Amino acid sequence: MRLGEQTYVDSRLSPFCSARHINDCRNPAGYNVRFDKRPMQGCALVVATRHIGAGEELFVDYGKWYWNGPPSSRMTFGQLRTRRAAVTPELLEGPRPGSAV
Repeated sequence: MRLGEQTYVDSRLSPFCSARHINDCRNPAGYNVRFDKRPMQGCALVVATRHIGAGEELFVDYGKWYWNGPPSSRMTFGQLRTRRAAVTPELLEGPRPGSAV
C-alpha cells in the first residue's frame, strides 16, 4: 500500500499485522474495505465500505502505485512501527480541548 510519496507498506513479512490478510481485487465491485491513510502518523486504518459477513474475505484497491513502486521503497510492518514510535499523541489525536495550539 502506498502510504505517502515513495513510502510503501508491505506487511507480508509481519505475521502480527492483521491487515496483511487484506487482498487486492482487480474488480472494483469486489472492494469491501478501504484504507484511511495517515502518512503524518505513519499508519493507515482499515474502514469497511459495506457490511462484511463473518468469514468473508477482505478486498481493497492497493492502487497502481503499489504495483509500480520499486521494492526497495517498501517498508515492513516492523520498520513502520519504529517510524510510528516517533509520532507524538498530538499528531495522532490532534490538539486537546483548551490546549494552546
